Amino acid sequence: MNEHPFAGGLIIEWFNWRWLFLSHVPLLLLATILAYRYIPKGSQQRKEQSFDQLGAALLMFLIAASMFIISNAQAWNWLSLKPLLLAGAVMLGFCALLFVEKRHPNPFVPVQALRIRAVSSGLIISCAGFIMTQTVLVLMPFYLTDVKFLSPSTAGVALSAYPILLAVSSPLAGFLSDRHGSRRLMLLGLSCIGLGLAILAFSSGPLPMIGVILVLALIGMGMGLMTTPNNRFIMAHTSAEQAGTIGGFIALSRNIGMVSGAAIGLGMLHQQGVMSEGALFAALQTGFIINLLICLGSVGILGYSGILRVQQRVHPR
Repeated sequence: MNEHPFAGGLIIEWFNWRWLFLSHVPLLLLATILAYRYIPKGSQQRKEQSFDQLGAALLMFLIAASMFIISNAQAWNWLSLKPLLLAGAVMLGFCALLFVEKRHPNPFVPVQALRIRAVSSGLIISCAGFIMTQTVLVLMPFYLTDVKFLSPSTAGVALSAYPILLAVSSPLAGFLSDRHGSRRLMLLGLSCIGLGLAILAFSSGPLPMIGVILVLALIGMGMGLMTTPNNRFIMAHTSAEQAGTIGGFIALSRNIGMVSGAAIGLGMLHQQGVMSEGALFAALQTGFIINLLICLGSVGILGYSGILRVQQRVHPR
């Protein structure tokens, strides 16, 4: 429903929520057929010699364990023994990943490229952007249907403001970043997202319908203004040899952000079935506040990397 909110709302209202998942099956089958038909196969010998299986397995463990912690920590209590032990296991896995990747001739995780501040900060900002927007897209259906008591189809209409403004602002941001650089557009995009989150987080009650639409449009526009320039910013600081790998990590940062955002949103709602309307609204606002803090952290990272860049120009080594 997040990617196609109007169609998702109609499916829920006319059929059943399970059809939201089944509707993707034909497209996945088509994509699989096209991939086998048109994507060229690499050398099997080269794959066996170069693929970093241990690095890939460690990275999968880190992602899966982190998502499991985020999804369940609120129900467990964040400072209880279980999430702390799992967090310790994730830290050990991260150290093991760094140890393995530094010694592998063709590492799955491009450690050398990630040492470039522009690349690492850009990937962090990319991940943060998708955490923020995915949390909003997970929480807003509850905001619209369980707090404002709208029908699923009407909620889908309101949620459509996000992808529409995202689709409009992304190509415009790409055009402007090619001519004027990326940083200002990234800052503007983060500011739009932060403003939208602040309105949702600190409103005294549910926003009117037009307010919800405008806030979602603002967040969608902010995401479009940030994402395309940020991707350009990352790739501009990536060598040609590692462009494919870093491109894959941009996609990975997006997917980690989306899964994390969904986990945060659903974590806020783990007791949703027994919540009163007021308690549900407070839980939703808590989710928005968490993401507002993530947004402020992203602005800080962008500002810090900009300061370092200016210092390097003034005092080159």
